[in-house]
Amino acid sequence: ADAERPPFLSYGARRERGSGKRAENARASSMGPLGRRSGPVRGPLVSTRLDQDARRRLAVDFREVSTAQELVCYCDKLPAAGVFVSSDAARRVACAPRRTVAIVEGDVRRAALCALQCVATADAATADARNAYLAAKKAVDARSRSEAVADALTARLEELGRGGETVRVCDLGAGRLGLLRSFAAAARAAGLAKLDYVAVDADAALLLDGLGDWPAFAERDVETPPPLSRHRPVAAGLVQIAGVAVALTLVEGDALDVGDAYPPFDVVAANAFADLVRPEILADALARACRPGGCCYLPIVHAGATRLTGPSLDVAGLDDGEACAAYGLALVEVQGQHVDVDRLVEVVGRRGLSVAARGASDWVVSLGRAAPAADAAFGAFVCDFLGLGVPPRFFGTSNAAAAVDWARRLQAARTEPKARAVVASNVDLLLAVEAEAGEPATRKERSHRRGDSLAQYLDSLEAEAAGPPGTGA
Repeated sequence: ADAERPPFLSYGARRERGSGKRAENARASSMGPLGRRSGPVRGPLVSTRLDQDARRRLAVDFREVSTAQELVCYCDKLPAAGVFVSSDAARRVACAPRRTVAIVEGDVRRAALCALQCVATADAATADARNAYLAAKKAVDARSRSEAVADALTARLEELGRGGETVRVCDLGAGRLGLLRSFAAAARAAGLAKLDYVAVDADAALLLDGLGDWPAFAERDVETPPPLSRHRPVAAGLVQIAGVAVALTLVEGDALDVGDAYPPFDVVAANAFADLVRPEILADALARACRPGGCCYLPIVHAGATRLTGPSLDVAGLDDGEACAAYGLALVEVQGQHVDVDRLVEVVGRRGLSVAARGASDWVVSLGRAAPAADAAFGAFVCDFLGLGVPPRFFGTSNAAAAVDWARRLQAARTEPKARAVVASNVDLLLAVEAEAGEPATRKERSHRRGDSLAQYLDSLEAEAAGPPGTGA
């Protein structure tokens, strides 16, 4: 991490091939103390300061280690501050009592940061971990949503339900059905007695786990999807929520392709979803999924800024503001999030979706011994997010050790008596769809995550066969 400290972790940056002394030296220099070569990487996790002789001594091909005894002998060559990283449980056991860490779902970066104590757990990629995160986030989302935007949604539901028509709602990326209760409450306030609610997510297990919150769900047979459909209904039935009869359908499929699988909905919702998708793609998906005259409800759109309130973590060489700014850059440059809400509004406006209501919905997550239970549960995930995003931004610089120390102190702040809070800036949006929403004129103007869907492609072939208007082609 810096000149005064031994390396925390090192691994090879490229694979060398060939034979002879020159190739042997090249292979030795391309392998760190993990003892295995790796493919091309964008940069070292933590820069190493081992000299050439030390590298050569540690250049043991991991594939040549065949017995536990050989592995223990190999680990004796590791530097005192080394970390042994492996996805093989038997080899980790054989390396004890050396510091070891498991790689879960191939996430080497998280495993290394867990070894550095910047994050608390290494298993965020598992289904159980995702389920726990969404369960903890549910309460924080519910209390954070803008009341002004929720009131505007209620008014729009009242308009859509006039004449006794059943309002049809589609929840994109529904997860554990975190929006369902809020929609039922809004429908009741709007005077609606019933609601059709289609929840779409790529993970059917999450939808079914969320259904466990509604034990009174009266299941019925699901409809058979059309041939070649990429959307599969996994459960359907009726549930009473807040005095509203909700006809609930759970659908496994791509949330961005709903417009190709179902007739347009009156309301399209997506909680904590809009910042994860490129604005052009999201605008196209919303315009196809929502009918003219309908509306789109987008709560918890992250706006990019994160800050720490309360006593400073007091790390020499790195203040809290600098660390949080580095995290914001990591969200955009590493995780690929789209946090410019003003640009999102501009892009959806070009597709005929105008802002009917906008309000702040910041997460305020308390840290410390006295934090409420909901904050304590969600705070563990928030601290891990920061621990994943902040330190790597400083690796290779003079502030690398300070960044690691900052992440460690943030983890410790969860159980300290001092009261702190992490505040993440979010925005709720309610978008009104024009009565006659415009369709892009050509395939090139349509945006989709994987190119055009089958329906879009067939439409374009039909248009190309017809030729320009007036040609009679």
